[in-house]
Amino acid sequence: MERYPIARFTDMPGKIDVHVIGSPVPTLPRTGEASPGPAAAALANAVADALGQRLRDMPLSAERVKAAMEG
Repeated sequence: MERYPIARFTDMPGKIDVHVIGSPVPTLPRTGEASPGPAAAALANAVADALGQRLRDMPLSAERVKAAMEG
């Protein structure tokens, strides 16, 4: 196992340039379009952890969260 080096943050170069480029296929997700699914799941998990119960309907509105807290 020690023969395979694992890259660490200290191995990273000092500067990383990020370039967002267009896709030749217009149906592929863009940079901002790929994040709502995982972000919504992470938010739902955080609410479930805080409330002790899972809200299964979207959107997670203030009214729904408050109702779950009261009931």
